[in-house]
Amino acid sequence: MINKLYLYIFLFTYTSAISQKITIKGYAFAEKKLNYAVSVFVNDTLYKSLKNNSGFSLISLKKSRVIGTSSKKGKFKVKAGINDSIYFKSLNHITQVHAVRDLYKKKSNILLKEKECIEYEECNELIQNIKLKGKLIKVIIPEQPYYCNSINFYTKYNITFQVLESKLGFSTNDIVILNYYSHNGKPNISNEDVEFYFEQKCDENIYTGWKYY
Repeated sequence: MINKLYLYIFLFTYTSAISQKITIKGYAFAEKKLNYAVSVFVNDTLYKSLKNNSGFSLISLKKSRVIGTSSKKGKFKVKAGINDSIYFKSLNHITQVHAVRDLYKKKSNILLKEKECIEYEECNELIQNIKLKGKLIKVIIPEQPYYCNSINFYTKYNITFQVLESKLGFSTNDIVILNYYSHNGKPNISNEDVEFYFEQKCDENIYTGWKYY
């Protein structure tokens, strides 16, 4: 009976420790722009900036979701569980991930390194226009290109589909990935069997549309 009592006490203490929220404070900067806000995530739960007199902010949108970012002076303050991870992100910088237990009881100074940029080269070499019967597998947002000599005003999407016919060098059941550059959000493609339209330009397949057949 005594052993069971100790076990219950241990489990209660352990559970309480796991569920307890810890406040993490510090400074987070982006290397390229030292006064540029860094987004802070807890286990990829987004934190969004709201200004207040203390220089940083914290607001709960839902019981399970808390949002905030670093202030202009780089300050941040978040609450997380001892077993959580903190993500620090900023546009065109390399994300850092830190365990809460490593940041606990110390001031954190985070500096995100800038990503290596690439030269933008416009491609007008159209190899061929293609239409293929296929079935959509997924649409995702991949890592966005970071150009040294150009600014992105679009979002790049990857559209993956399974080919349902043998044609133009493609075989049935081939998996094809198309690039889609959009100002208007994610393409709305049916999950049924459709025809995909795309251009082969230089070294990529560029999505242009789809229709039922």
